[in-house]
Amino acid sequence: MWTMNKIQQTFTVLAVLFSLMHGSLRAQESLSLDEAIQIGLENNYDIQLSKQNVAITEIENSIGNAGFLPEIAADGNYNRSQENTTLSFADGTDVNRDGAISSNLNVGVGLNWYIFDGTKMFVSKNKFEALEKAAKYDLQANINNSIADIINTYYQITAEQKTLSLYKEQLKVSEERLKLSKAREASGAGSKLEILQAEVDLSADRSALFEQEITLNSLKKRLNRLLGRETFTDFVVTGSITLGSELSEEDLKQKLEENPNLKAYEQNISIAVLEKKETFADRMPKIAVSGRYAYNEAESEAGFVRNNQTDGINYGATISIPIFNGFQLKRNEQINKIQIEQSQTAYEQEKASLEEAFLNQYYAYSKYLELLKMEQMNVKTAEKNLEFALENYELGGLSAIDLREIQLSTLAAQERLLAVQFTIKSTETELLRLTNQLIEGK
Repeated sequence: MWTMNKIQQTFTVLAVLFSLMHGSLRAQESLSLDEAIQIGLENNYDIQLSKQNVAITEIENSIGNAGFLPEIAADGNYNRSQENTTLSFADGTDVNRDGAISSNLNVGVGLNWYIFDGTKMFVSKNKFEALEKAAKYDLQANINNSIADIINTYYQITAEQKTLSLYKEQLKVSEERLKLSKAREASGAGSKLEILQAEVDLSADRSALFEQEITLNSLKKRLNRLLGRETFTDFVVTGSITLGSELSEEDLKQKLEENPNLKAYEQNISIAVLEKKETFADRMPKIAVSGRYAYNEAESEAGFVRNNQTDGINYGATISIPIFNGFQLKRNEQINKIQIEQSQTAYEQEKASLEEAFLNQYYAYSKYLELLKMEQMNVKTAEKNLEFALENYELGGLSAIDLREIQLSTLAAQERLLAVQFTIKSTETELLRLTNQLIEGK
């Protein structure tokens, strides 16, 4: 008979099993580079902040903010009072009123509109457009930087995943070596010392494997942060480090001017020039028109007039001409001039830094491409050497120390090849980032 307690226990066990199965499925989640980039574009924190900055500049870039539109305001007030009143007239009569009530109502709508402000409103509108462009260049720069981080981290995980596989293969070789050492010792061809040394080396390989798993886990957490998702999300990257077709230095140089950081600095020059024009516009006369409609109603229980009601409009124009304000305009113009020079200097500095980074990256890129061929040949040779070494060790023609040295030499060659492949991919990514073609050339 099934008791209630047994049923509850059964459901608990099933729930735990389901949870474990779900976790296992999540652990097997695969993540392609395209998927990682798409998630990053949607969720990356730096990109989101830059998008919000662009949204602010789009709101600020309006004719109203530039000063083209009039100001219209409505106002009104109502007052009521209760007073004791005594009136004495010339004919000798008196009027006494206790608690006489009087009230006054005023409402109105006014308009004030600058129809000429020395063309400052036109200059301000152009400045807001330049600020919006600068914000969009900053957004593009942040997108490029974030995507470059995602690509580099993704391929670093790919390399470390491959390294983990190499360490596992290394572990298998060490386990096989231990078996052979025991077999040699049993047949009298080996010694206990060989077995102990094989066990020490096997333990070292296991330790390296654990450390590699820690490194890989840390990189996955970093990628999750760059993607703007929960850091504990587990996944497996797919594919391998794929190198694109060789990049042309001349083609890249032609697109260096499209770097969004450089474009943003260029916009800063335009903004500084427009701010100087705004200051000059402050020297010009300003003409404003104004108008107001007003309604007034007054009532009094005591006095000569019991009710008074008026309404109507008034309008006019105002011109103001700046004459002297303590040389403030002159100081502003001097500051604007320096700010323009600063913007131009910053632009030239950024351009020089960009060219330096480009030349260094391309030189490294071309050299590592040459090194790649060499390391590929080294790995093939090292793997063949290890295969022969294992056969010779089994036959007794090679010592345990020599076998370990060949084993480590093969692993080192494989790791160097992975490092070269990752470095090429990293420099390739940086070159595409510098020339603003990262997304299309990932």
